[in-house]
Amino acid sequence: DEYEAHIEEKRCPASVCRALFRYLIDPDSCVQCGECAEVCPSDAIAVDEQSGEFTINDGACTKCGLCAETCPSEAISKVLGIAHV
Repeated sequence: DEYEAHIEEKRCPASVCRALFRYLIDPDSCVQCGECAEVCPSDAIAVDEQSGEFTINDGACTKCGLCAETCPSEAISKVLGIAHV
């Protein structure tokens, strides 16, 4: 069953395969403190100059999880599914 989920459905039931999940920042929960961007080792988090919202560049993200661990407002979540790059 797990093999089929990986190959046919492109999902990881255990949520451990880095290629099959991504991190997202909820703009409604984000307090725009910038702590996530400061700890990101790959500089994958940027702030939009106009809106002030933080976003994660899926292509640059190494999916280490430091941003989610650091976020004081718990605005960053792990989302199952292939990242749209």
